[in-house]
Amino acid sequence: MNRNDIIQELKNRGYHAEPQDVVKNGVLKEGIILRTSSNIAPTVYVDDFIKRGLSASEAADACIRIFESNNSISFDVNQLLSRTFLWKNCYLGLQKTSDENITKEATEYEGIEAYVYVRIDIGDGKGSIKITPDILKRANVSGSSILRHAKENTFKETKFVNLADMLGIPEEVIGFTCITNECQTKGASAILNKDALKSYGEKYGTHRIIAIPSSVHEWILIPYSEDMDIDMFTAMVREVNDAQVAPEEQLANRAYIIEV
Repeated sequence: MNRNDIIQELKNRGYHAEPQDVVKNGVLKEGIILRTSSNIAPTVYVDDFIKRGLSASEAADACIRIFESNNSISFDVNQLLSRTFLWKNCYLGLQKTSDENITKEATEYEGIEAYVYVRIDIGDGKGSIKITPDILKRANVSGSSILRHAKENTFKETKFVNLADMLGIPEEVIGFTCITNECQTKGASAILNKDALKSYGEKYGTHRIIAIPSSVHEWILIPYSEDMDIDMFTAMVREVNDAQVAPEEQLANRAYIIEV
């Protein structure tokens, strides 16, 4: 069973289904979209259905359930033409360095770039749209201004989470801290907040920090000491990525030492 089989099954049931390839953080995801009267056409990724060995009929059932749960959701796309809306709702996300045609900039972390996205209200939840140069042109917004506002909005939401409390780590592992945002989604960009990192360093009496990219949602910070082996932390990142983090949510296969 493959994506074409699922699409054909959906068409047999009278749905207008189309293939949709999406690159998420450098990972190609095979998806299906269903055209409806709503101006929101959610993409359902079928990779998991195929891996689980579902039949075309079972996968089509799953797609329909997802589509129907989103059928009443809509978004006024004209809001993307509003400078005020973009400035108020733009944030930074982090992903692997890419050739995507989106509004972005390089970071000091090798292999990682920062991009601008806008949060939107979708029903009872939140969605996001990556900002392209075309959107900025239509809204008459410059790339420098959207990046400035995205940084301001992002840094306001910086949040530290004490992992010793969360995971029951012994007290001697002092400073083992997660840096993310308030909603803990796409929060890895908090690592760009230099003032927050400086405050963290001052709290633990250090100007150097081990920074571990846990996922696109957060980083782990550890106060650096001379007896630490950065290669050990890099090996840990690779092991965790291989075993626990979905490819589209990985940032890098290494740890970093940063000065604050």
